[in-house]
Amino acid sequence: MENVVRKDIPIPVYYQISEYIRDLIETDELHPGDKLPSEQDLSETFGVSRMTVRKALDILVQEGLLSREQGRGTFVRRRRFKENLMTVTSFDDDMRRQDAVASARVLEIQTVEADERIAKRLQIEPRTATYRISRIRYADDIPIGLQTYYIPCKYAPGLDKEDLTQSIQGLLQDHYGHKLVRTQLWLEAMPADEVRATYLEVPVQFPLLNKRVILFNEQGVPVEYLRVLYRSDRYEFFLETMSQS
Repeated sequence: MENVVRKDIPIPVYYQISEYIRDLIETDELHPGDKLPSEQDLSETFGVSRMTVRKALDILVQEGLLSREQGRGTFVRRRRFKENLMTVTSFDDDMRRQDAVASARVLEIQTVEADERIAKRLQIEPRTATYRISRIRYADDIPIGLQTYYIPCKYAPGLDKEDLTQSIQGLLQDHYGHKLVRTQLWLEAMPADEVRATYLEVPVQFPLLNKRVILFNEQGVPVEYLRVLYRSDRYEFFLETMSQS
């Protein structure tokens, strides 16, 4: 590490340090499991007090990028998994591309009558028979997300008899012939309540990423409405755009 601290600018020194270490993690100069220098060594490197260093590290610990182990030191935590919002891919495919093993635990499979909110999203009549499927998704055995699917039964008859620990998006495409080509997507942040915190193994009020998505097939029919709550310390989204000029 090098001294990047500038005391001639109005950005707090502790924030400069936390941003510098964050950049080292996000650019893979620091890897999961790497041990950081001691607070004393960092204070000497940056020419600041140990209290300032501790404040910088506290930010990254709270964000889940670092972890402190009593008697051992401060370490880079396991990586965040990434999802490209410009592509229509499944969780399983995203994890495979990142050399992670995806798995699922099914919490609920029910046939319900679509309420007005779900019916509007799926462009069906209220009270239409609809599968509701809830699952926990794991990456390398870490609970990452809590999924709830709504899929009209008429688009996937017998889906509730399938192995729903596998990719549901893959089932819709390969078994039921729905090539999913377009999405509508909403993102927001929300705190974990007690139930969701238990499933995702995080504290109550922990920040979650709430993704809601409608998936359309080639005929323009919305065949799936999905809501996923992701752990913000283990998952992130990115978007690539190009200028039209």
